[in-house]
Amino acid sequence: MHIPQPKFNAVDKSHIIDALTLLIQQPSAIQSPPCTNCQKVNEVRNDCSYNCDNAAEGLSEDPVKFPIEENIVPLVFELTTMRLVQTCWSCEGHATIDGKILKMPQISFYTEKPLYAQLISKHLSKLYFQKKLKYPWEITLSDYGQTLELTYTIKCDISCIDEPDLKIMHQDLNSMGKNLSTDIKVYAQELLSQLQRST
Repeated sequence: MHIPQPKFNAVDKSHIIDALTLLIQQPSAIQSPPCTNCQKVNEVRNDCSYNCDNAAEGLSEDPVKFPIEENIVPLVFELTTMRLVQTCWSCEGHATIDGKILKMPQISFYTEKPLYAQLISKHLSKLYFQKKLKYPWEITLSDYGQTLELTYTIKCDISCIDEPDLKIMHQDLNSMGKNLSTDIKVYAQELLSQLQRST
C-alpha cells in the first residue's frame, strides 16, 4: 500500500521550520535549570540533571504534597528541559506485593505545538525498535475536562503483552529519560535540514 506524503503549502512548511528552529534553540539544563522550584539555581555548578537530589521536589508545582515519584523523575525532567512541553500529571505506576498492577505508569503534558508531541512519539518508537525499551510506549490524546488545551499522555501499550511487569516499565521509564531532550533536538535538526533542502 502506498502512503502519500502530506502536501504542505509554503506557509505550512514555514511554520514547521519555525517550530523546529524554536525547539533546537532552547537552552540545555546546564544553561538554564528547568525545575520550577530549583533550590540550587544560584549555585555555581557544571551539572544539572534528574540525578539532582532536589529534582523530585524541584519539578513539582506542589513539592511538599506531590513531589515527582522516583521512577518517573528522569522523564519528567527531560520533557521539562525541552521547555516547549509542560508536564501536568505523572504517576510511576503501582502494584501489589505479588506484582499485580494497580495503576499504570503515565505522564501527561501540554505542548505549544502538536509537532512536539509527534517528535516525542517518533523518538519513543525508535527506542523500542532499537531494543532500548522492553515494551512499546505510545502517546495518546487525553481529556481531563479542566482545559481546552490539547493534553497528551505517554503510556505503555500493553495490548500485546500477556503479563505486564511494572519493574520492566520502570526500567523503560529510566531508559526514556536518558538524553531525551538532546536526542529530540538532534532529530529536529535532521528534519530541519531536510525541509530546508527541499524548499
